[in-house]
Amino acid sequence: MKMHQVSRPLLGAIATLALSTAFAQNKPAELKVGINTFLSGPASVFGVPDKAAAELYIEQINAAGGIDGVKIVPTFIDKGIGADKLLSEYRRVVQEGGTRVMLSG
Repeated sequence: MKMHQVSRPLLGAIATLALSTAFAQNKPAELKVGINTFLSGPASVFGVPDKAAAELYIEQINAAGGIDGVKIVPTFIDKGIGADKLLSEYRRVVQEGGTRVMLSG
């Protein structure tokens, strides 16, 4: 499976969620997006290419001016760390990092 085939739904999800949630109030300076995928363990053979593809697409979106002028700033969370640690990372990214959109693959 080619990298772009895996990540096109991710691109659409980012754009849709960003427009519907982040811009509902005031236009932010940047849109922080949390992306959760397998970056370690046996399933990382799927998650690492997904991360690379997401970074590529986000770079392309930002190079074209972002979404309505708003740059996307991704934060990746490793699903391979286990349920308890994953929940802690979600909380940290949202509460301390100011992430407004979370995506899970």
